[in-house]
Amino acid sequence: MPSGDFAEWREQLTDVTLHVAIENVSSGKIDLDLPKFKIESTTDGKATLQKLGVNSIFSESANLSGISEEGTEAAAATAMQIESECLVILPSLVFDRPFLYAIMKDDEVIFLGQ
Repeated sequence: MPSGDFAEWREQLTDVTLHVAIENVSSGKIDLDLPKFKIESTTDGKATLQKLGVNSIFSESANLSGISEEGTEAAAATAMQIESECLVILPSLVFDRPFLYAIMKDDEVIFLGQ
């Protein structure tokens, strides 16, 4: 995100500038510091996920018992320990100001939030 007034930057954002920004993103491993945040939407999340091919979590036999905030933190701590033993220093990305996030499939933005 550019520094400065987030609200002003967000108002000037267009489909074209968003897609240019997405095209210029590189991929790779990073050390991510992301605050806890809540997503609220009026869209039918189940239907959207099913269109993306995510079906098994909605079946009666789905086992989601291991998914929790504590479990996620434990997995992240384990991954960091393995990385540190290999002496790999990852670039750090810290989200400490307003930001946009996108859920995408095949270069198409499915959901955009802030």
